[in-house]
Amino acid sequence: MAKPRNTKRVRLEELFRWKHDLEIRDHNEAVVLTVYQRIINDVEAERARLAAVRKRSEIRLALRDVDSDEHATLMEQLEGYDEEHLVSVVMLEGIEKLRERADEQVRINFPKHPGEDGTMEEVEEYEEAVDTFDDRYSEELIRTLEDLVEKEKEVIKTKPAHDLRVLVEKALENQICGSISTEILYQYYTFYGTYTDKNCTIKYFADFSDFEELVPQVSKQLVTGYRSWMLAPDELKN
Repeated sequence: MAKPRNTKRVRLEELFRWKHDLEIRDHNEAVVLTVYQRIINDVEAERARLAAVRKRSEIRLALRDVDSDEHATLMEQLEGYDEEHLVSVVMLEGIEKLRERADEQVRINFPKHPGEDGTMEEVEEYEEAVDTFDDRYSEELIRTLEDLVEKEKEVIKTKPAHDLRVLVEKALENQICGSISTEILYQYYTFYGTYTDKNCTIKYFADFSDFEELVPQVSKQLVTGYRSWMLAPDELKN
């Protein structure tokens, strides 16, 4: 099975940017503060990851505690779901695995070069096939995924109401925990990576509680600034 090519190009100078400045604005869009952010080191990244894991575990326990507010809120949310919504929640939980299955089933081979003995027409056909390969692969992947999704939906719909509810509760639990975990992770990234000076030597926050006490308008801008500036690992691939 051929894989689609990643034709996205990354500007080389972006690969070596490890810090930037960020302007914080008020509700009138006036700049009220300028901070500096840098890529955090491995030790800080591990601390951030552990903090996110701890928070995820804490939320999961709360969701499973039938006497907690979190569990009550989850149950209230479930009561408002019809069957179609329940099925959609379960599908969302398993969509990545379905995507992997679809990827394995796609049978489109990358064009083979005609070689030095190829005619001009064969070379032209080859080049056209190469240029359209990613689009053809993506179209086939989407078609295959859609087929798998429809089949999976039918399987889920045949499950007894109790079994479906159990699947939905588990799916919602994972989605909630994952969302909060990611939020905490980037909050800690921002906490560790924000400075008061351009050389990034003076930490802006002395303690994480200082970050937590920020007004939402400011903390959101700090986190958004850090997240939008970070270069995701997949974007480094070419």
